[in-house]
Amino acid sequence: IAFLSQEQSLKNMNRYKIDKNLKKPLSLTQGYFLLDEKHVDKARELFINFYKEKAKKQIPARVEFYKNKIGVNPGIIRIIDLKNRWASRRNNGLNFHWKVMLAPLSVIDYIVVHELAHIIKPNHSPAFWEIVESVMPNYEEKKNWLRQNGAHLDI
Repeated sequence: IAFLSQEQSLKNMNRYKIDKNLKKPLSLTQGYFLLDEKHVDKARELFINFYKEKAKKQIPARVEFYKNKIGVNPGIIRIIDLKNRWASRRNNGLNFHWKVMLAPLSVIDYIVVHELAHIIKPNHSPAFWEIVESVMPNYEEKKNWLRQNGAHLDI
């Protein structure tokens, strides 16, 4: 996944405003990100931290929602930079890339279900996909969306 330069990243974001003397370096207000002009040089880092914090709340909630449907009880959930993966399973714990928060909720749910299914089946065998499909019958639609759009999810 290639990262955009700071300047390209800000130009590609159509829902942000740069302003002076804001109370926080970055905030989300009425559907717009507000970035203090003194922090433009740190914009990417601020956005990454924003999405990490959002993920720390939303991902565990989605795991909680789906874990009983699959019949698993995962251990620790971590939000990290996984380089070229959306998520991974380590022992009984789950790791999620902060970039999953840039995807639609239905795709986030697919990623969560996918990783939870790996607790039972660590491979991508037909039995694994049966578990995923039992919880999310339209999973292929989400999987295809991620395949087509995932490389563009970046800051």
